[in-house]
Amino acid sequence: MGEEEEYVTAPVSEIGLPTVADPPLMGLDAIIDRAKYKAQLVSRTERWVSAEMATESFGFFIGFLAAMVFVLIPILYWVV
Repeated sequence: MGEEEEYVTAPVSEIGLPTVADPPLMGLDAIIDRAKYKAQLVSRTERWVSAEMATESFGFFIGFLAAMVFVLIPILYWVV
């Protein structure tokens, strides 16, 4: 019917072992470094905002008291 292909076998010492290609990753390394840097910036900002939100009401209360002191002391000084 058809011709059968004949496979030639050779010892490994003549052919050599296959190796994995080592592609140039210089551009990819730079992209990975930028992505890591941006991820660290985002996580740092999120931690900062979270801490700020946790102390927001306390800070508002302290600010309100300070404003009242700065307003009431001069008023009481001029009235009394």
